[in-house]
Amino acid sequence: MTFTPRLNHLFRILLKNTEPVSVSELASLLNTSKRTLFRDMENVDSQLRAFHLKINAKSGVGIRLEGSEQDRERLAQALLSEEEPEPMDKESRRKRLILEILKNQSVQKLYYYSNLFKVSEGTVSNDMDVIADWFRENDLDLSRRQGYGVALEGTEEAYRRALSQFIYENIGREEYWEASSGINGNPAEQIDVYPLLDAKIFNQVISALKTIPNRKLERFTESSRFRLVIYLSIAVERIIRQKTISMEPETIEKLKATEDYVLADTIADMLEDSFQFKICDEERAYICIHIKSAKQKYIDKNPDDDFFIDHYDLIRMIYRMIERFDPEMAQELKTDEVLLSGLIVHLDPTLIRLKHNMAIQNNMLDQIRAMYPDIFEKSKNAAQVIWESYGFAVPDAETGYLATHFGAAVIRLKERKLQRKVVTIGVVCASGIGISYLMSSRIKNTFKADVLLKTYAQEDLAEGTPPDIDILVSSFPLKDVAYPYLLVSPLPTDEDLEKIREEINRCAYVETGQLPPETKNGSSSGHLHKTWDMAESIQSVLSQFGISYTDENIKFAELVNQASQRFGDSDTDRRLIFNDLLAREKISSQVVVSYQFALLHARTGGVRKPVFSVILPNHPPFCSEYLKGAVLAVVMLIPTGSDGKENSQMMGKLSSALIEDEDFLNALKSGDRDVSYAKIQEILEGYFAQKIKELYL
Repeated sequence: MTFTPRLNHLFRILLKNTEPVSVSELASLLNTSKRTLFRDMENVDSQLRAFHLKINAKSGVGIRLEGSEQDRERLAQALLSEEEPEPMDKESRRKRLILEILKNQSVQKLYYYSNLFKVSEGTVSNDMDVIADWFRENDLDLSRRQGYGVALEGTEEAYRRALSQFIYENIGREEYWEASSGINGNPAEQIDVYPLLDAKIFNQVISALKTIPNRKLERFTESSRFRLVIYLSIAVERIIRQKTISMEPETIEKLKATEDYVLADTIADMLEDSFQFKICDEERAYICIHIKSAKQKYIDKNPDDDFFIDHYDLIRMIYRMIERFDPEMAQELKTDEVLLSGLIVHLDPTLIRLKHNMAIQNNMLDQIRAMYPDIFEKSKNAAQVIWESYGFAVPDAETGYLATHFGAAVIRLKERKLQRKVVTIGVVCASGIGISYLMSSRIKNTFKADVLLKTYAQEDLAEGTPPDIDILVSSFPLKDVAYPYLLVSPLPTDEDLEKIREEINRCAYVETGQLPPETKNGSSSGHLHKTWDMAESIQSVLSQFGISYTDENIKFAELVNQASQRFGDSDTDRRLIFNDLLAREKISSQVVVSYQFALLHARTGGVRKPVFSVILPNHPPFCSEYLKGAVLAVVMLIPTGSDGKENSQMMGKLSSALIEDEDFLNALKSGDRDVSYAKIQEILEGYFAQKIKELYL
């Protein structure tokens, strides 16, 4: 006999207790409400009759399982013969329910889903009420009629869009990229990719796309490539099932006149050759729409092209958006070519997404709303222009991306109004000679023309800060000094120089005729710039995070090569990553035996954004002599450049957590991407919040 997961747990609890257990305690142990508990127990006596047991429930006393020890033992054995079910929380069950409905499409009774999830029909019905909103957002109707069952109604276009969106929302793209190749780069034969996609079709689409040399495909962001592969895989499967999609002939003709349709044609021809079927114009047009909606890494245009004339209508709308964003700044913001070109390259695919209700994710949305409510609200006002112009409602995720463009433009505008001055640094030592000159030389060689150095003895400070000094630096604690100073080593370390650099940046900019610009909390506008950079780096780490698998017998150099191949966008990048990882490893071994992980980390010119990823052996642990004992390899790559310190601190937070946070390390070892992703997000959000406090409080 099979019991529902909740009843299984209930009986196990009652078997352990000879005395009555209160309803409140049972509900708490089962993580449910009293009402749900009583509903689940309505027909329990009929199930227990086979074991000669019954439930004795007394108001104010509790619930007790009655019967002989022999019969209780029989029930215990029956429960043990089944695997103890993992309790499924409400959200997980509802996601699985959406999946099952998308997968089946045919009419099913409530009983079918009740039996599938081992819950009551009432629970399934409540779940249906909630998930109906998700289907409506994707232009599908979850139809339920008495005596008929549950059916999904809507167009083929809406169904494909919902299917694609569900996969994108709930399945990490890394597991698919890794699934598309075996350990040695050979196509994998059998992959557990999820019930919604055919693994062989998915692999075949990826392999076929690799044969198409096209600059626009190369410019796609990782998420856009993932979405395109998902859509093409779904389209192939639907075509094979003879499920047709429709589009107005006038729309098809307009799309045929565009450059993107040429690429769509090439992809469709490739799919025809690969899968041996014909692809109609409607399908080709939808491929074209997906190409147009893709986010790109950068603008690829000829410097001689008149870019703005080509997008005249779009520019006019952008001007109206700028005016709506902030009427007072509008005139100056319209002269910001970075803002204009950035919005053009962003809005071109955005309008396609909005027109066809194609959702996009924004992992930093909550942080943007919380930290920059004013910029976010102004961006919502700007987004209203899109509604007025085209009738497209703009969701908050898209508004968040607009906020990053407008926020960066506001920073640039403030910086254009600032003048940089030479910062005067006073260097103090006991006598005013000797060490102070060595300190001055180190500081001058580092900051060159940005600073003017003056040396002082301690007694020079007796009557207050020397005139015309912006920053005071000392190699020893200053007694009876009431004003701030920086305490550094006699020969300043890199960390000391970084502290001095921060003070220089704070003092260097002055607005004409005014004091150095400050926020209400006294922080310079450069802090806002740092905040945007941090948010962008965190977003990059989260979006690129993945867990991949490899042969447990792999050698160290092969493991480094695998990491290089995965994260390098070109042969040059891959060589840089490989060489930098090997060079770092030569300094000292990074296999942390006591914690069972290997750390592959380096600062490298082979990546543009910081990377955090995990490689697990197929059968832990790693077996090679160098990696022996490690059950996972953590890859951490930091790009070279001006943001090196901030990126190092951020990645340092993650590396510290590997030692200090047992739950984090265990999540990575388990291979559960969702749990690992949640832990990384939690750690980085904590880091982000702490840095904000340091900058602004």
